[in-house]
Amino acid sequence: MTVDLVEQRKLVLEIIQSHLDKNKPFKMKKILSLIHARFKLMDININQNGIEIILKTLIKKNCIIEGSIISRDNLLNNDKRKIIYEYIRDNPGTFFNDMKRSLDICTQVLIWHLKMSEKYKIIKKKILENHVIYYCSDIRYSKAEQSHYLRRSIDIINFLKSNNKGCSKTKLADNLNMHYNTLKKYIDKLEKYSLLIKKQNSRNLNYFLNSDMYEKLKYEFNL
Repeated sequence: MTVDLVEQRKLVLEIIQSHLDKNKPFKMKKILSLIHARFKLMDININQNGIEIILKTLIKKNCIIEGSIISRDNLLNNDKRKIIYEYIRDNPGTFFNDMKRSLDICTQVLIWHLKMSEKYKIIKKKILENHVIYYCSDIRYSKAEQSHYLRRSIDIINFLKSNNKGCSKTKLADNLNMHYNTLKKYIDKLEKYSLLIKKQNSRNLNYFLNSDMYEKLKYEFNL
């Protein structure tokens, strides 16, 4: 029986998953023989070399990993890992300590699940200002960085949202009990994302929230 490549890959994954579900680790040589034997019984016209090419493609794409009892398809069947993944998905650019505090998961358990998720490439991590941030693999780093700074600036955003007369950097720092240099860093980021409008009066340069842009980004980043 002739089966197209897409269907072959699907059948290979089904056989692998059935093997993993029995708590048996993925071993390339053993699985190769198992799939070849199954395909012979099913009268599927593909030789061992063809099966090996499919397996190597799945390994390259991190769908399966040598020695593991988990595939990427069932990686999120673990409740804690799923919760962690969903938190990162909803808060791209998050810190480790943010996750630990918000999810109330102990350090070692969080480290383990993050490593597993990185291993299968469903999440990524990157150094930002000497800290590690986490984000899902299906978004660009630039989006994760933007999300990070928007969340770190939320007090500034909320203050300006409730004070439509505008405010100078110095007054913002005083009202928010924030170091001036820290505030300046976030103001610069908010300006970069077109979230602020500047107006000079006789004495100060005042900042206002760009409401239209805020509404757009609020929904895009779940602020």
